[in-house]
Amino acid sequence: MNRAFFLFARGVFQISPARSAHSMQALKKLAGVAVAAELATLGGSYYAFHKLNTDPEFRGWVDTNCPAALDAFCSAVEAVGHDLPADLKRRREAREQAAEASKLRDEAPETKRER
Repeated sequence: MNRAFFLFARGVFQISPARSAHSMQALKKLAGVAVAAELATLGGSYYAFHKLNTDPEFRGWVDTNCPAALDAFCSAVEAVGHDLPADLKRRREAREQAAEASKLRDEAPETKRER
């Protein structure tokens, strides 16, 4: 019984040279597509970082459409130890003041109007 199983398994799992070559071509093509996608992603992220770093109009557009991305950019720039551009410093200060005002408003006791 064991011999019959091994003969069956050997016939099922044996890969012919023609199928092996075809599989290798498919694997190479898949690896090439993966490398191309990785390079495109790397290039796109570099382009976006460069635009955020140099173009105030683009920063304004990003702030309007995706403020979380601009917050992440600010955090990354500060983490590296560089100074933020002037418009981003003003944005950060305005956001901190708004957060402080909101906090004070939330902590203030409610006053009821007397009629």
